[in-house]
Amino acid sequence: MRILLVDQERHHLQNAKSFLNGLGHQVVTADNGSKALDKYYKGDFQLILTDANIPDLTGLDLLDKINQPKSDIKPYVILYSAHADADCAIQAFRRGAYDFLMKPINWKYLGKIINQAAGHLDQIKTPHNLSNMHRPDLKQLPSDLPETNIPNIVIKDIGPVFLNSSVIKQIYELAPVLHADRTIPVLIEGETGTGKELIARYIHFANHSDDTYRPFVAVNCSTLTHNLFESEIFGYEAGAFTGAVSSGKKGKFDLAEGGTLFLDEITELPIKLQAKLLRVIQEKKYYRLGGLKQIQNDVRIICATNKNIEELVENKRFRSDLFYRINTVHLKVPPLRERISDIIPLAQVFLQEFSIARKKDFVSISDPAARLLHSHPWPGNIRQLRSVINSITLLHNDTALKVKHLDAIRGDPQNRNKNPVPVHSPDSIRFDLPADRLPLEKVNKDVITRVLAMHNGNISKTARYLDISARSLSYKLKKWDSGSSSDK
Repeated sequence: MRILLVDQERHHLQNAKSFLNGLGHQVVTADNGSKALDKYYKGDFQLILTDANIPDLTGLDLLDKINQPKSDIKPYVILYSAHADADCAIQAFRRGAYDFLMKPINWKYLGKIINQAAGHLDQIKTPHNLSNMHRPDLKQLPSDLPETNIPNIVIKDIGPVFLNSSVIKQIYELAPVLHADRTIPVLIEGETGTGKELIARYIHFANHSDDTYRPFVAVNCSTLTHNLFESEIFGYEAGAFTGAVSSGKKGKFDLAEGGTLFLDEITELPIKLQAKLLRVIQEKKYYRLGGLKQIQNDVRIICATNKNIEELVENKRFRSDLFYRINTVHLKVPPLRERISDIIPLAQVFLQEFSIARKKDFVSISDPAARLLHSHPWPGNIRQLRSVINSITLLHNDTALKVKHLDAIRGDPQNRNKNPVPVHSPDSIRFDLPADRLPLEKVNKDVITRVLAMHNGNISKTARYLDISARSLSYKLKKWDSGSSSDK
């Protein structure tokens, strides 16, 4: 089948063309709407695959032009977009689009619907009883393409969220109910990196366009000392203390008025400050530091913790009255190791995100690599998975993520997350040398990849661990990154 592929993003254009060529299709590309329309009129295409946001003519404009066919058989049009624009999708279908996809593209799904479109075209062109004799000679979909589901929702300023896990699905189904009433406090409990702020943001936005302008203010309670608490949370009036801004300063409650105040790591708040927070949550009134006027607030309170808050209450390390006040709705987010069905879809999103940003060729995850990703316990959860994929796209290049790229998480599942034995001197490092040759650069690269993953991609911590300067480490990473095309 001849396909016209339209995208202004050169790297995505190359990846999609390579994928479609691999399925046996003939692909012609264009990087804007005008060029695409010109090539459409000059060529014979059975399918148009276009980004909705292209220069000159938008994807919808192109669809309208193609709706005025130059022959009896009109080509199928599939649009895709990096932005979850429901209106655009609705308009596309109303105007006759065959499908509407969201970036990053689900390659297996795309392959299936294109093959399906080819079959439909074949039936139109050929009498039904002869259609099987004239099927296009299309290749089977590669086995290493991931079974990635299309994201169920997209959160403003965050991106796609996969609702494969039944527990996560239940949490997100409850979000619109919580969104409707800002008076209901919500407590989100889960390990570090499980996406607690993501859930808080979804409760805040909950796909309601009328709330897109309402503020979402996040505060990390572990940074609030006794001296900072009142000025940061409640703000202060002019002249409240030495060094204060002459005009005074608004606090976080002021900034979140009409919207959401997200109090992350709520259990890190000193016990003496918990009483002050309790009063304002309970009475919905407060005074600015140095102020005499009581201020009424209309703020949704969402708190989050990575600790067992009920145990802290029992041990008198968290006020029971504050706990009962913020615990009106208690959401417990399971760790990634208990959400196996989410691992590959998330990994695929991160892989395509970083691959496009770095102009790498990764488009899929091999079956062996997927099994390894599934078997890993992910103590750092989604944040760790994202960091590992980030590191891989930084140091490697390939069309598919493979087991060889996952050295940082290979090994015995029982031991792979244990901290390594401290190295006190170079003499304590022992390993067998190969008989013929030692590829020192590859050894260095593998070691740095593993240490980067161990420190969640943090350059400073990785450099300290390796006893080298951050500048030297950054130089090595840039050098490998620029030369990664030779690693294919």
